[in-house]
Formats: sequence, C-alpha cells, structure tokens
Amino acid sequence: MKIFFATITLITYSLLGAKPFNIASNYIPIGINAGAGNNGGVIGAEVSFVHLGDGLLYGLFFDALKNKDGYKGFAGPEISFPLWSGTFIGLEAGAATNFRTSEYGFMAGLFFFSKNPVIPYIRYFHIAGKNTAEAGVLIKIPIPIEKSRPPA
Repeated sequence: MKIFFATITLITYSLLGAKPFNIASNYIPIGINAGAGNNGGVIGAEVSFVHLGDGLLYGLFFDALKNKDGYKGFAGPEISFPLWSGTFIGLEAGAATNFRTSEYGFMAGLFFFSKNPVIPYIRYFHIAGKNTAEAGVLIKIPIPIEKSRPPA
C-alpha cells in the first residue's frame, strides 16, 4: 500500500510540474532594534525590501532609531553573502540623518543571520562631524512577497 501511494504521489507530482520547494524570491523583513553605543542605548524599528537570487540577498533598508541624541534615520542598499549552510553575513551602507537637528552624514554596518529571527549587528555612522559606533540585535520577521503570475 505504501508503494501504491508513493507511486501515485510521484505521478501526480510529475504531471502537475510541481517544484520541490516553493520559496519566495522577494521579502519585506520588518523588525525591532535594540542596542548600545558610545552615545548610549538605542531602540527603534527597521524595514527592508530584500530579493533572494543566485545565493545572494540584496535590497534596500530603512531604520528609524531613538537614542539620547534624538531620532535618527538610516537608509541605503544592503547585500548578504552565504558563509556556510544557512548562515549569511550582510553589509549595509547609506545615508544617515538626525531628525532633531536636521544634520546628516553616512553609515556602514555589518550583520549576521540564519533562520533565527535574532540578528546581531554592528554599525558605524558619522553625522555632522561626530563618529558613533553601536552594536545590538534586530528581531526581524521576513514577510514573503510573491510575484503576480499572468493568467493561464
């Protein structure tokens, strides 16, 4: 009986042209951020648009954070490379601004992630002549976005 069901499953699988894994190629990860740096504690939120293709993940990010110096925003491109099975190292860089003072500059960051939603990161940013480093964790949930398919 097991062989019969296995055979029916394989025939149906091949006739329908099924794929073994249906993994979305585009995601909107959203999350919260907590950390600390040479300017005190940091808390905030992050949203990204990420495309999975050819083993790389790349996209755009936006962070909104609060610390003792006010509210800051970071935005720019990000890219992630596989290290080993299911683990990635990511790089991000872009614009930085302090919304309270309207001063701006740049930032660069490094993060590691796997299937776990907790993502450790380090970040450096330079706004209006002030250098700041911070480290923390992001807790992100990836929301898959499926491409629309043309009608058959």
